[in-house]
Amino acid sequence: MTDPESPAPSEAPAEPTLERFLEQPTEEVADWRWLWQGDREFPIASHRDGLLGRVVVWVKRIARPLVRAPQADLWDRQRQFNLVLLAHLERLRDLGEGLDELGRDVQRVQAEIVGDLREVQRDLVGDLEKINTDLRELDQGFAVFKKDGLDDLARQTDALFSLLDQKIDRLRNQATALGSPRRLGRSQ
Repeated sequence: MTDPESPAPSEAPAEPTLERFLEQPTEEVADWRWLWQGDREFPIASHRDGLLGRVVVWVKRIARPLVRAPQADLWDRQRQFNLVLLAHLERLRDLGEGLDELGRDVQRVQAEIVGDLREVQRDLVGDLEKINTDLRELDQGFAVFKKDGLDDLARQTDALFSLLDQKIDRLRNQATALGSPRRLGRSQ
């Protein structure tokens, strides 16, 4: 929905008029620059009606040049000061607009970073879950190996020691038989 008082996009803004400053002064810096650069005069008016009001306006019209002439240098300094002040205000406005744009850029980048961090977090959580699953499987495999594999290893080791003991006993018996006094021809 468009504002009925705002100009159409293709239309350039209208040149300011003094009426914009009379009752409720405008806040537009460009309008104030127009007023002070052109050294525009406000219309002379009176709040009185009738003959007295017209006399007051007539006196003001006669007095304006008489009052203005001795104050011309002050008036010029005030005009120059106001123009410098308006230039600073315009720079501040431009700086504010630049800061607004920078703020939007920061928010955009921040949103991108937050999205990237969430993605990295999801990836890390997935990787940690996979590692935990792998560790559980390794723990289960080790438990099975420990239970079954070590028991088998112990049985095989016992069987090997048993065979070794039998072989040692057989070799001892053979050695005893070979080295017996009867065999050597000696009597005991």
